[in-house]
Amino acid sequence: TVFALDLRTGRPLWSEPGRVEGQIIASPALIQTNRGKELAVPSGDEDVWKLDVTFGQDRGKFDTGDGVKAAPIVVGDFIYVHSLDRKLTWFSIKDRTRRGCLEIPSGKPCV
Repeated sequence: TVFALDLRTGRPLWSEPGRVEGQIIASPALIQTNRGKELAVPSGDEDVWKLDVTFGQDRGKFDTGDGVKAAPIVVGDFIYVHSLDRKLTWFSIKDRTRRGCLEIPSGKPCV
């Protein structure tokens, strides 16, 4: 469950909290998409979920195929994710497509 709070009052900004399947172990990343600002929330079970910043609604996910217990990193138009299957995968923020993947620590391309 993800909550958004007003910094001045401490009251919830969303009428209902955002929902992510699995444990949230790491910090979310703020991303700018065609739909506006979104939170990229890593799930310890699988994938990085996207939540609308204004209302907390589900906006899809970046499909990692495994759990994520590290904060995603945003560089330009890409989000980089290190998943529990020892892969570093990067996705286009604009269309959520996977743009590359490397096995860690070998640095070989993912199969």
